[in-house]
Amino acid sequence: MNAMLREERQARILELLQSHEMIHISKITEILGISPVTARRDLRRLAQQSLVKRFYGGVRLIKPHDPVERYRLRADKFVEEKRRIGARASDFVSDGDSVMLEAGTTVMAVARSLADKKRLRAVTYSLEIAMELLRIPDLDLTILGGTINRDTTAAVGPLAEQSLSQLRVGKLFLSVGGVDASAGITAYNALEARINRMMLEAAQRVFIVADSSKFGVAAMNKIAPLDSSLTIISDTGAESAQAEAIRALGVQLILV
Repeated sequence: MNAMLREERQARILELLQSHEMIHISKITEILGISPVTARRDLRRLAQQSLVKRFYGGVRLIKPHDPVERYRLRADKFVEEKRRIGARASDFVSDGDSVMLEAGTTVMAVARSLADKKRLRAVTYSLEIAMELLRIPDLDLTILGGTINRDTTAAVGPLAEQSLSQLRVGKLFLSVGGVDASAGITAYNALEARINRMMLEAAQRVFIVADSSKFGVAAMNKIAPLDSSLTIISDTGAESAQAEAIRALGVQLILV
């Protein structure tokens, strides 16, 4: 079945969910005249785009105006890998450090691993990350203001950039849309890429935290090339020819 028909099926499923809010697979197969295997495949693709939430036997719609739920759905992917990455990244943080945390869900895993650190000074532009950092009692938190990107719950734009331009930190933890030996580190959103580039300039040491699904991916907006100034922490699923090419660039690549 060609790509256009697949897109039409998925659009029809979304239309059904607009009126039903949640629907069982058996109903989808009946209305669209497709097999359960095809229905599950379409639902899996829609879930990967954070458009629907699957449950046993069916699916429900994720409302576009609910950015918190969209963020948490992304956080539900590669949970164990992100936990290991976050724990390893926290090993590089010492008591009294100044750290900057980007908005991604892998960075959220880093934030959750900082609970036992003392006298930290932290900067973030993410509402979700800020709420997690507030759980740490011995931490001074600065949050950048700006226009909220509803996909990432992060502040972007001129106000955030102006605030960021006045700051310097010891360590930056950054998750990205893609990590590729040729394309470098990239982002899907142009405003996010712009503020990420400023974060790189503000930090003495940069840690890229990205699960293995990001390797070999080149998103539209370039953040920076890969070089020896970067440390990348990922999971063992990233071990590949791409990983070897990244190491050859002088990048410290840590797989956990």
